[in-house]
Amino acid sequence: MTKTNGLHVLLVVAILVLSACTKDRLIVEVPVQVPCECNDLPSGVQLIHYWSFNDNSPPEAIFTPTYTTSQADMMYYGQSGAFEFCDGATQSCWETVNDGTDINARNGASDGLSLRLRNPGSYLEVTAPTDGYENIILRYATRRTGSGAQAQQIFYAADGSNFINAALQETQYQVTEEWELRQIDFSNVGGANNNPMFKVRIVFADGNENDSGNNRFDNLTFDGSAI
Repeated sequence: MTKTNGLHVLLVVAILVLSACTKDRLIVEVPVQVPCECNDLPSGVQLIHYWSFNDNSPPEAIFTPTYTTSQADMMYYGQSGAFEFCDGATQSCWETVNDGTDINARNGASDGLSLRLRNPGSYLEVTAPTDGYENIILRYATRRTGSGAQAQQIFYAADGSNFINAALQETQYQVTEEWELRQIDFSNVGGANNNPMFKVRIVFADGNENDSGNNRFDNLTFDGSAI
């Protein structure tokens, strides 16, 4: 082999090695998305229930928790009882819509779908057993359309049926047309701890009686400290 040919061989080998190293480096340096760092949650809390609202087949799956430690559930109600899946209807019904957010997303969930609760309506009721947990925190992302209810009021039931708002720091939140995080702290509510009958109602006000408009929810969670 001549000196020139030897240099050519060394140059080719060097290019191949450099290419392989660059490829490896690109793989290593791809950033890992962290959907929810939850730095504002107290240390030591654990996820109890989670609804991402990304599964809508069959329709009833919308209210099935994405993750739960027990038998959690939810339903949308009006004055005369529970509403049904919209299925083409545009009033007093529930469905998903392609308008999600990554606010409060957990376990790598995407920002695909969100829950749409169409006017007129009264409240969203969430069954959230807290067996084995205390210092309960409810979090969710929410927004409204132009004609949607402008306020959400928070109530809870320790016995599963009698709803009150005693001991809550805030009981009503304004709803805007942009996604925002809501956090309701039940740590001062003794009846929220270690309770298989615990429920929460999010009651709609200031526009919930309109014939159009809706409130939307995404990434609804309950967290708590293990007892």
